[in-house]
Amino acid sequence: MKKLIGKTIAITVACVLGFFAVFSVFAVLFCPRVFGKMFENTGNYGASIWCYERQFDISGSVEDLTAIILNLKDEDFVKIDKYSQKLLEHKDYSEYIQGEGKKLFSEEIIAEEFFYRKAVVSRYQVAGIDSAILGAKTFVDRLGYTSSNPYRGLVALKSDMLSIEDLTKIQQELQTIKNSLQLDEQVLIEQDIQEIQILITNKGE
Repeated sequence: MKKLIGKTIAITVACVLGFFAVFSVFAVLFCPRVFGKMFENTGNYGASIWCYERQFDISGSVEDLTAIILNLKDEDFVKIDKYSQKLLEHKDYSEYIQGEGKKLFSEEIIAEEFFYRKAVVSRYQVAGIDSAILGAKTFVDRLGYTSSNPYRGLVALKSDMLSIEDLTKIQQELQTIKNSLQLDEQVLIEQDIQEIQILITNKGE
């Protein structure tokens, strides 16, 4: 009798655990946003990013795409590059910046600066300086030489990553676009050109 009771309990427990296992897999696969937030709150970085990626695969929405970027760590630059490029090319990007982006960052231009800097810095780490400069130029052509534009994001990397050749290419590009800018932007860009020269000099010593 005791063996029967024990066997019954074991089967019941196994069934309950099996149910929860199946339910969890189903929920993660078909409701990944909820589990992504749960994993994020418990510090499980890898699982949370995986869930956010699955959510974007399901919806394709710009909101779910930005959720991935906002939760990626800076050292995960390959994924930042991948999803940042998708974001800038997304058909709803402009609408997002004007709506949710503005709410999140208080101003549209700050949201644009944030996502473009993410895109350009990660592009540099993945594809090199020429590709990064192209991305930074796209931003400046659209929005001007703002105080936190992607060129400044590259310069902020300083000697940690940038070689003398990289710094020289950025400096030459800034000198090329300087005269096409407004007067206040020219003052800002001249400051950056001088800062880059200091960095080049220091790295050459």
